[in-house]
Amino acid sequence: MLFPELARFTDVALLLLRVMVGIVFITSGWKHLRDPEARSKDIEQSKGVTIFLGAAELAGGLGVMLGVLTQLAAIGLILIMLAAIWKKIFVWRTGFWGKSGTNGWSYDTMFVVMNLVILTTGGGNLSLTKALDPTANREMIAHVLPLAIASTVFRSGSDLPDVACVSRPVSGANGHNEGGGHSLLWRTGGAEG
Repeated sequence: MLFPELARFTDVALLLLRVMVGIVFITSGWKHLRDPEARSKDIEQSKGVTIFLGAAELAGGLGVMLGVLTQLAAIGLILIMLAAIWKKIFVWRTGFWGKSGTNGWSYDTMFVVMNLVILTTGGGNLSLTKALDPTANREMIAHVLPLAIASTVFRSGSDLPDVACVSRPVSGANGHNEGGGHSLLWRTGGAEG
């Protein structure tokens, strides 16, 4: 890896990816639900199918964005995009880029790949499900509470040494953070403990 220090931002990058995918599908689903008759003509489907697609896109977009049943939501969105790709190739005979360069199935393929990333990574650790998980909360408390106490106690003007707590990834045998574990590194007065 050329820039290994960027790996610490993986969860933020996955959150941004999930938010972008969620925004696109939520707005698309909302358009289907808001005016199903007009949308059904645009996509050449029945009104019932259009309402179903709208609800599925809205639910899938919310699930991916918020991180609730993220992998199932990503699978649903992948299936919707594969159906759209199939229709564009075999029914509408649209090329990869389309006639105008933007209305082909390249857009849909991009969302299949984005959702595959979300599916295979679980969407990262910054999610509503993980925030509400008591196990995850215990881990966060174990990392953050000692730091908060130490910074309050040891930086309150007393003569005690400065204390810092740093959480860093634990590398596996091949140098990658395979298990997602972290170790705490305590520094007191310049010594590591």
